[in-house]
Amino acid sequence: MDDIILKITAEIVITQEDVDDIMSTALDSSTLQCWCSEVNVVGRYLGEYASEQISRGGELELYEIEEETYRSLTLENFKAGLLKYFSEDYMPVARRYDGTWGVDPGMIDEIAADEIIQYALFEEIVYS
Repeated sequence: MDDIILKITAEIVITQEDVDDIMSTALDSSTLQCWCSEVNVVGRYLGEYASEQISRGGELELYEIEEETYRSLTLENFKAGLLKYFSEDYMPVARRYDGTWGVDPGMIDEIAADEIIQYALFEEIVYS
């Protein structure tokens, strides 16, 4: 028998809490700290923690050590980074209680969270 190839198109619901959980994992990550030495909230805090900033429409600046420059992280480029991560690497999704499909942030470790941020900022994995 030849291999069976299935093409699947699905809508995946990403909640504010999902974004916050992924961001918390990324910002606490020693992996991210290898290339980013500083994370700043732009403007006032929109949540209690910096990890809650972009899900509420805010912005973070991440200082890239090698290029000695700040990179802007917003919800828009985070979504693009997450989509690229899903299409290039791994799709940790699960069916939710309401029947929708959603990301499972518990399956996104610090390496995956860092890769999502790198896809968001650079459109590729620059630091591994």
